[in-house]
Amino acid sequence: MPQRRTLDEFVAGVRRQAARQERQAPQSQVILMLRSIEERLTGLEEEVKSLAEEVRGIEETLRSIEGKLREQGQKPQRRTAYDLLREQGFISLSSLRGKVRNPRALVDRLEGMGAIVLELEDDVIVVDPSFYKSFIEELGKISTADEMEAARSLGRYARLFDALRRTGLIYFDHRNKKWVFV
Repeated sequence: MPQRRTLDEFVAGVRRQAARQERQAPQSQVILMLRSIEERLTGLEEEVKSLAEEVRGIEETLRSIEGKLREQGQKPQRRTAYDLLREQGFISLSSLRGKVRNPRALVDRLEGMGAIVLELEDDVIVVDPSFYKSFIEELGKISTADEMEAARSLGRYARLFDALRRTGLIYFDHRNKKWVFV
């Protein structure tokens, strides 16, 4: 005959079983939470892998661009104001307004580099020394008093000639039949 449990034993058994279930319930909740975290981590790992692939693609593109730039040579260097002065022969301060923050400081800097500065009534002209020397040589060869003909014969020096003539810094000396500086 099976043993009969007493009521006290039965209640004690139910309590033990309830306690076991209580201990197991939080464990199962923890397990569920861990699974959820694991799923999130898996999703994040996939995202990181995807981003890593994109970064590799970008790096590859950059290497390709760098290679093409090397093939084409170094970056073109910015021209300095003095380079521009040598190319053009002269620069007027009025032509720099709106293009340069402080035109007067630029003129001073160019003068410090050896450029010749001519102060006109309404403008300042900065001239490359070799251009100026060539201009004076060409001007000395002209024996006509006609301003238009003189400008035509000066060619690339015509604009400087006109600016200096308009302000009275050069004039035609009829006695010597030459253009001279004041």
